[in-house]
Amino acid sequence: MSQRLCTLSDLPNPGCREFQIVIGQRAVSIFVVRTDQGIFAYLNNCPHTGVTLNWQPNDFLTVGHDYIQCSTHGALFRIEDGYCVWGPCARQSLTALLVEVRGDEVAIHI
Repeated sequence: MSQRLCTLSDLPNPGCREFQIVIGQRAVSIFVVRTDQGIFAYLNNCPHTGVTLNWQPNDFLTVGHDYIQCSTHGALFRIEDGYCVWGPCARQSLTALLVEVRGDEVAIHI
């Protein structure tokens, strides 16, 4: 089952956007990242402490837009696979979600 999130024009390139979705009976925070390499989605949850990653609404990336960064302890995650390359959760990964792009529509598989 997929859930529509937004249109491609709603996602800056490069950039991110946070969404609240329902999985099962639980509301969860996710975020979608768009770069020239593609569109990627993750649960908004640090594998180290379980806190949300964003600094402010829709603000998940480093200044150079080259990594996802945890606002709590600065851990750095690769955008394309969520793998932590630096920080207390090194060698762990964000929980990836399957993104589907149909035309201009961006959806998430639940």
